[in-house]
Amino acid sequence: MENLQIEAGTYQLTVYCIGTGNLTADFEIGTAAKRDTIRCDDKRVEQTTLSIDSDGHDTTRIVTITPSYGAACAYAYQILRIPR
Repeated sequence: MENLQIEAGTYQLTVYCIGTGNLTADFEIGTAAKRDTIRCDDKRVEQTTLSIDSDGHDTTRIVTITPSYGAACAYAYQILRIPR
């Protein structure tokens, strides 16, 4: 497997959830990392967005979404790159 360079820009991770409980979202690009917790609602879709800037020299991008104990929810996520 090749380590492909990630293009320069701002990367936005948006996590959506519906149901009950919490989700912890971890987003990493290279050595930069962001974390947020989102409380899910069973009546509407909730969301959170994390942004990380990359200078174009990074080769790793990791997303980890961890539900809280007893969470009963559905979730989805999207990563967008905003070019410089």
